[in-house]
Amino acid sequence: MSPRMPPSALTAIDRLNVAFKDLYAARVKERLGQIADVIVVESSPDGGTYRHYRHGEMHRETSPVPPRFRTLKSIAHGPTSLVAVGADSQADARLAEAARAALAELPSLNLGPEAEPLARRALEFTIENIDAPPVAFPAEIAQTCEDLITLAGVVQAHACHDLLRHWRTDMGEARWSQAHAIVGTGWGLKEHGTHFEVLLDAFGRDALNVRFFANMGEKTPELLLRRLGTILANRATCTVVFGDPRRMDTELLGDAVCDALRGQPQPR
Repeated sequence: MSPRMPPSALTAIDRLNVAFKDLYAARVKERLGQIADVIVVESSPDGGTYRHYRHGEMHRETSPVPPRFRTLKSIAHGPTSLVAVGADSQADARLAEAARAALAELPSLNLGPEAEPLARRALEFTIENIDAPPVAFPAEIAQTCEDLITLAGVVQAHACHDLLRHWRTDMGEARWSQAHAIVGTGWGLKEHGTHFEVLLDAFGRDALNVRFFANMGEKTPELLLRRLGTILANRATCTVVFGDPRRMDTELLGDAVCDALRGQPQPR
């Protein structure tokens, strides 16, 4: 049914479906309101935003990762950006200007004795190879970029871990043991990412797909919060209807379609 279809054009079946969707949306909102504490994590270039909801209402939010994370990650992008330069002279000029400015700014960033030589090496390589990007990266530069990303990951992991430890202490163990969380993840062969690992460490593996969920594709806090409510509403509905709370953890029609494609007999 098209969302633009006027009410007068709806059939009785359409109206039944609309009523179901409206009622279920209300159930999702109601289910979220029943949970005392929900943590919703949104990935971002700055390292992530953590939001804490109480009974469905925003309680607090913060972006805990310090600027050093973005600095290290951005510098690591310098050499790899050479791959995208190609024959674009305007891109060459922008990259050269940015890399030279970053190199001049480097001493004031206080990256530390471990990170600063890596950052300098990456920026100098970028500047030296802008006019003739290498066909293949030297192994040393590839390792330099890996090392910068690793250091950025350490900064991010500790900042997010410390935040959750603080929130856990603030909530107390009784409330924490009932808290829920959801994080948005990008596409990947492994369905995890930075914040997934941080939350898994904080909540424990026993909470995975019980109180802690990852959702691929949806990343905004509004969509993630609604997704969590939908998962929990589905679990409650399936407990009553199918006697199996996880029956809708996979799409209901999926099994029927697979059976049909494999030549199973049609229902009569």
